[in-house]
Amino acid sequence: MPVEPETIAGAWLHSHEEDSDGEMVFRPKDYPFPPSRGRIGFGLSPDGAATLIGIAPADGPSQEAAHWTLSQDSLLIHTNDRGTLDWRVLESTKDRLVLAPPRDRLQTG
Repeated sequence: MPVEPETIAGAWLHSHEEDSDGEMVFRPKDYPFPPSRGRIGFGLSPDGAATLIGIAPADGPSQEAAHWTLSQDSLLIHTNDRGTLDWRVLESTKDRLVLAPPRDRLQTG
């Protein structure tokens, strides 16, 4: 079933405590997460702009500008320097986004 853009637009952080084999769980950034040394994630704006959120060397957040598109059941995050992350969307609700880890990690082109 195709994923609708409005169901995944927003800021999402990795809830690694909920992961299982082949599934990565993301929650809205205001979700009451347990303490963690840092969380990766992304922000998806309705206009197609995206921000990748990583963990900086001092455990703070790092950010990278990107843009995103949907293709059937895939969330594609296009980075400026590293290619495209291709995530398969397994579940999307307003408070839980479940993705298969990126196919081949980064795709170039």
